[in-house]
Amino acid sequence: MVEEVFSLERGVARSARACINRQIADRYQLRVEPRVSVRHCYREATERPRLEILEICFLLLVLGLILVKIPATRYDMRLNSHRGYPPGFYHQPPAGSKLGQQLLVTFSFPRNIQQLKDPVSSRSRRDLQFLEAFRVIQMIRVVIVHVVLALAKVPQANTAFVESMQYHPLMVIYIAEFQNYIQTFLSISGMLLVVNFAEQPQKTARWKTFLKLLMVRLARLVPVYWFVMLLETSVVRRFMVGPIGHQFVGEGFQNCRRWWWANLLFINNFTSKKDTCLLPTWYLATEIQLFVIGLAAVMLIWKFPRLRVLFFAIMFTYAGLFPTLASYLSRLPPAMTTDLKTSANLLRAHPYQMALYFPFHQNIGAYTFGMFAGFIYLRYRDSKRSLLHSNSFKYLFKLATLLYLVCILSVYWMVIYRTKLHRLVLAIYSTVFKQSWAIETTFLQLFLALSSSNYWWKRALSHPIFGVGGKLCYCIFLIHFIVIEMVFGQAPEPVVTSIRSGISFGTQVFMWSLSLGALLAIYVEQPAANLLKLALGTRKQDSETSPALENNKSLLKRPDDDEDDDDDGPGPTERSNHLSGFTPEPETLPSSQALAIVPTRVYKRKKCPDPSIVTPLTSVHLPDMATSTSTASSLTIVQILILLLGREIPTTSSVDANER
Repeated sequence: MVEEVFSLERGVARSARACINRQIADRYQLRVEPRVSVRHCYREATERPRLEILEICFLLLVLGLILVKIPATRYDMRLNSHRGYPPGFYHQPPAGSKLGQQLLVTFSFPRNIQQLKDPVSSRSRRDLQFLEAFRVIQMIRVVIVHVVLALAKVPQANTAFVESMQYHPLMVIYIAEFQNYIQTFLSISGMLLVVNFAEQPQKTARWKTFLKLLMVRLARLVPVYWFVMLLETSVVRRFMVGPIGHQFVGEGFQNCRRWWWANLLFINNFTSKKDTCLLPTWYLATEIQLFVIGLAAVMLIWKFPRLRVLFFAIMFTYAGLFPTLASYLSRLPPAMTTDLKTSANLLRAHPYQMALYFPFHQNIGAYTFGMFAGFIYLRYRDSKRSLLHSNSFKYLFKLATLLYLVCILSVYWMVIYRTKLHRLVLAIYSTVFKQSWAIETTFLQLFLALSSSNYWWKRALSHPIFGVGGKLCYCIFLIHFIVIEMVFGQAPEPVVTSIRSGISFGTQVFMWSLSLGALLAIYVEQPAANLLKLALGTRKQDSETSPALENNKSLLKRPDDDEDDDDDGPGPTERSNHLSGFTPEPETLPSSQALAIVPTRVYKRKKCPDPSIVTPLTSVHLPDMATSTSTASSLTIVQILILLLGREIPTTSSVDANER
């Protein structure tokens, strides 16, 4: 029976090729051999598929979540009413409750909604709150670019328009620049890795600590990731309508049935590039692989501070040489380009993506730049003006901005005339173009992190709406590709591609992704993350407050905690910095006179070490900002970078070591 079906399909394909040849010969006096294949046949097995075990499991899981949320919500609301509606009730586990009650309230609907907006009560959270806006902006751009790729994949009724847009200057720049979205996410991840590790109560270079931090990282990623994969491999095929539906929904369903194990192991950026399950999830594999390397490096640096010089030297060298070598040997274009031949599988087989986009080691540059920014932020957050007002930082920032603008404005010329240039020139340009935005976004993140909270750009990017949007970004990232499959798969015939149709498709995809992403966050991500954190013994706390300080919150919250932090004096969190890996100077000295980066020592949790007995390994003396504002610009490039070397920096103003 199966052989008869295949024989019928081959006969239909031969007949179609003959008809196309006849039309081309009559109209253009040409004879070609068109490639015609049957993409979809209407059969009872495909139109009315049987109910499978995966579908039953998914439906039971959804039903179970709903049945658990109803009593959990009722119990949590009654408990809140019984205790008189205390402020922040939904942001902390119920005080004095048993483990069973804590497990139950993790499914509470109002609690999960409130968790989408965590209170910003600590200094580091206020400094880095703008990163949520970066996530939201780049996530919107990711959705848009995937809609554009889907428009190129869907059968076209006006192919001439699509071909004419392929080498339009704006389209060339847009396609070449879309890799910068991923560079932004990786830079943010690298920066937060260093900052969050500094806030850990224990920073020992042990396997137990490493595995615990890795499990905490996976606690947020895995549950909703598996839920979406189960959705893709089970009930999504019920929405497959006609040949175009098979082209989108059917391919996604088959790819996930074949390569689900690669996604679960976070290696799908190597094993299944051409037909990966859930195309955007290659980024999760890349990010986890970089996280493992970065976490191991940070733990070793914390134990052996002088290793940071070697680490950053190796990483920066690798980020400059190996992408150039890969581009040169593979004869790649200088940037990502549109290719209608590979649009059938959403450019997954494009040589540039295969060699420079998917592999984690080709994205080390952006992640390392983010880690570098994290170390610089921790180093200068108590003396912000000494860095922001230095001429060296300003010149480097302007140089990075100029480099990025030159790359963006020249990429069209390089793509169009790439056949006339030597491939070594193209390889070098490819690396510079790839790393230019990574450097620029790192400087931008560092500038905003150290800027005053009254700076209007930072105040706008720190709006609470971006905090909620940042919490939804991960779920939107996972679900939006399934939405694209279903929206484009409903097309009954080839579409007419235009700006209007692009806006129409994009609006549908964005609204459905936002709605379904919010449901995923409330019903799956928040409850699952809370359950796993309870199981791991890492209950959700404020990201700036370590569990060791739960009984010492007065050290973090003072009456002046909400005041402007633009000054260079000790902030509200400096008193607890011995737990974050940094020992501040005595309060009798202004922080702008002397700074010290000291690796963590083993101290008792509730007892601050005596600063007089701590011998700093690195002492960087800066000029007194209160007496001489002109010396704020006296920092040189060498002085900014030498902090990684752990050596004394001679300046015009210093503090005697005995006084310290």
